[in-house]
Amino acid sequence: MGKPLIAMLLAGALGLAGCAGFEAQDKPALSVEAQTALLQAEQDIKFAESRKADTTAARKSYQQAQEAAARGDEAAAIKHAWEASQAAVKSVK
Repeated sequence: MGKPLIAMLLAGALGLAGCAGFEAQDKPALSVEAQTALLQAEQDIKFAESRKADTTAARKSYQQAQEAAARGDEAAAIKHAWEASQAAVKSVK
């Protein structure tokens, strides 16, 4: 009786894993450039926060970058991520 139960659990897990993979494909894929810009902005904001800087403007631009990325608008995502990075760097100076 144990083997059929294990088989059912494995089949269910594989089915869920397949659905999760399918869901991820529904989101627009970002270019390496856009992903890098978003990651850089996030790191710049974290650095500025570690220096107790005011990152309000940087966070606002970063939020806009994330929203643009979710829409698949790479140009806007890169632009807002760059603005977020610049605002974070300026907040430290």
